[in-house]
Amino acid sequence: MDENFGTQLKRLRLSEGLTQKELAIKANVSFMTINLIEKEKVKPKPLTASKIARALGHNIVIGKNNIITIE
Repeated sequence: MDENFGTQLKRLRLSEGLTQKELAIKANVSFMTINLIEKEKVKPKPLTASKIARALGHNIVIGKNNIITIE
């Protein structure tokens, strides 16, 4: 998939019908973390990315150049 993590995150979150706040609670991260990742202002650390992906029922893949994607 050619989408970056933030784009993937937003697409999956919306497909689950969750707000950023609801996902943040479910993933045990701050609302601002979700917001900044979706706006591509920050790149998540692997642990944070994993928590968010798991909250959406997915896993992460750390690929070439440490690029994190959701599978």
